[in-house]
Amino acid sequence: MKTKLFFIIVIFMTLTMHAATLRVSTTGNNSDGLTWANAFTTIQAALNTATSGDEIWIQQGTYIILSEASQLNYKEGVNVYGGFIGTETTLNQRSGNPELTIIGHDENGIGDFRLLTSSILNAATTWDGFTFDGKNVGSGVLLLSNCNLNNVVVKNCVVLNGSGAGVNIDTSEKIFGTVNLTNSTIKDNTISVDGASFLGGGAGIFVSQRSKAALIDNCVISGNTINAISAGGWIYGAGIFIIEGVIKNSTIDSNKIIGTAAGNYSTGGGIGIKPMEEERKVLIDGCSITNNSSPARGGAVIIDPVFSGQFLGNYTISNTKIINNTSNDAGSGIFCTSSTKQDQGWTLNVINSIIANNTAKTGGGIYMNVSGAINITYSTIVNNVSTATYGGGGLFFQGAGNQTINAAITNTLIWGNTQTGSLEARTQFNNNKQASTITYSAIQDYDGSYSGWDNTTTENIIILSSDNASGPKFLAPSTTIGYGASDLNADRWQITSGSSVIGLGTDANDQNGNTILIDYKGTARPNSSVDFIYPDIGAFQFDAANPPVLALEEVITKPSELLIYPTLTRSVLNINTNKTIKQIEIFDLTGSTVLKTTVTESIDVSALKGGMYLFRVIFDDNMTSVKRFIKQ
Repeated sequence: MKTKLFFIIVIFMTLTMHAATLRVSTTGNNSDGLTWANAFTTIQAALNTATSGDEIWIQQGTYIILSEASQLNYKEGVNVYGGFIGTETTLNQRSGNPELTIIGHDENGIGDFRLLTSSILNAATTWDGFTFDGKNVGSGVLLLSNCNLNNVVVKNCVVLNGSGAGVNIDTSEKIFGTVNLTNSTIKDNTISVDGASFLGGGAGIFVSQRSKAALIDNCVISGNTINAISAGGWIYGAGIFIIEGVIKNSTIDSNKIIGTAAGNYSTGGGIGIKPMEEERKVLIDGCSITNNSSPARGGAVIIDPVFSGQFLGNYTISNTKIINNTSNDAGSGIFCTSSTKQDQGWTLNVINSIIANNTAKTGGGIYMNVSGAINITYSTIVNNVSTATYGGGGLFFQGAGNQTINAAITNTLIWGNTQTGSLEARTQFNNNKQASTITYSAIQDYDGSYSGWDNTTTENIIILSSDNASGPKFLAPSTTIGYGASDLNADRWQITSGSSVIGLGTDANDQNGNTILIDYKGTARPNSSVDFIYPDIGAFQFDAANPPVLALEEVITKPSELLIYPTLTRSVLNINTNKTIKQIEIFDLTGSTVLKTTVTESIDVSALKGGMYLFRVIFDDNMTSVKRFIKQ
């Protein structure tokens, strides 16, 4: 027994000895890094010394990487943190503002390399609290298996004839490991296409076909650009290019395709999804996709396998607003196509979402011309515009050749969409004789006798008028039709008392077969078998006890100004902000306050029941910010 105890003590001491904290400071003496006085003067020196289990703390300031030979690398099991003044003794004493610790390219040097790279790691490893500035001469970060990048800014990165100027997420099919990009801003990065023929994209974020466990959570992806200088290959998704993974609680805003070079197929301003021969899954949940643009197809979201062949996939867009995007061709909100007839095809699920104020030549809200399945449930499709004659302002389905679209539209509200041409029967939805089943939905000026609705099964359709007051009774519908709206607040499309769609929906399931019990805002929906009342039609459930209010749009746009993590927690919810907090309130989905506090660093939520909650912060300047989290 004494021998075993001795070995246990020796092992414990050995592990403890390796768990060192190494420091980096421009004012250190560059010796062992174990104190701020003895700090290394370069990040690379600390990485060279560190072993798995160590942490590296980096003082605020700017660190310039001069060449590819000196670029930084993830080191397995070594977590690296920025934001320190140089006097801290604990991690939580540092600033959470990533803009105070900058890792940048040398503007006068050779910029064609990544500031931070990774090999394939077996243990999860994190970098946290940095700004990676490409300075318009080089690229940003490469993430492979088991890499976490949290609370960072990646900006001004460039790639010529390549992918993922800001963040490139890759992995190995032989080693399974997650890649987590969280609480970060990826902005103002650029891909230029100048004659090369290749498939790629993602000026902001590129997720390769080998990556099967990528998570993008609570991020802002904005102002990223694909510039089609001359003829090239298939390049799409200026904000994000993804084949498989999860995008949640994120803002994809003002990303764009520019240039109209002949032979260059650059499309998809916001998010580009590429189906594969084997089934892949993409989940977009709780996101805001706004102000993105393309001179060709897909202003906000494009799903396109590009090449000929048979492709599979299961794609879900839930609890998401797609507002004020524009495309000069087809499908400004969502665009789906394929160059080959699909015998089975992929499935697109749109749940609890608002698609509004988008403009395209054809199919302002949703355009689909590929055989496959599309399920639209509990959604609101409004104020979209087609500039073509009979182009279907809201939805446009057209199975090319002998392809047939199998659509199931349930509990969906379609209103206020316009097109060039006067045939009202297909202004809201041009079905083109596809195999659509439309049930428990409300459609403005619906006319089942129109020949284009042949082969369509309809049941319990409510015909809405163009008069909001006597029809859907939206709270404050945008007066702008199509792209160009100045107020993108989804709350405008809440229904109010007396709406003709209240209580006329039906129970419906999500992509996993589970009953949908909350709406876009998190309000509970009734289950008729339990509550003996039926849910409402559209993305919003009317709650008479808490009537809708047109609140101000979220004024906090930088994740660095308020972070809560982890957003899926059993006990502690951490708070990170560079503003002064006056009060914090947590609400359950009924709108009841379950916790109120002035604590500003972390909150114990272990006593809460499992489920989704709203987290509201009131700052000293009386500005507010609302986040969501899930208590396990």
